[in-house]
Amino acid sequence: MSVVSTSNNLYHDWHKTEALGGVARSVAEATGKRVAAIGVGGLTSRMFRAPIDPQSDHISAPEDDKANRALLSRFEAGDADGVRRQSSEMAASGPTDFGLKHLAFLLGATGGAFRGATVHGYGPIYGTGAAAVELHL
Repeated sequence: MSVVSTSNNLYHDWHKTEALGGVARSVAEATGKRVAAIGVGGLTSRMFRAPIDPQSDHISAPEDDKANRALLSRFEAGDADGVRRQSSEMAASGPTDFGLKHLAFLLGATGGAFRGATVHGYGPIYGTGAAAVELHL
């Protein structure tokens, strides 16, 4: 078993990060390895700056909740191009977790060839958007 870890690619843009995910997929295919790609990151990121009661946590802005749900719907529909567009719109209109580049890496690692997704959970983490999503390949 081999384990490879990659970080946020802070200095790369969305397209370069997606390309790096594609490189990871190509190497795995060339070596005959089975791969599990896991992206860890949030969605919108308007975090509460003052302490809150965790019981009252909520997505901090209604437009963030709407954008997060639209993005998750695109994943559920297997719409890779829609995920790219929605991610770009979200990053341009408000704070997101590192420009959602963890999603770019996953799109590259899957070749954008997922047929849908299951959203196992969606909700707030201190005002930010968070979800657990499983892609169906």
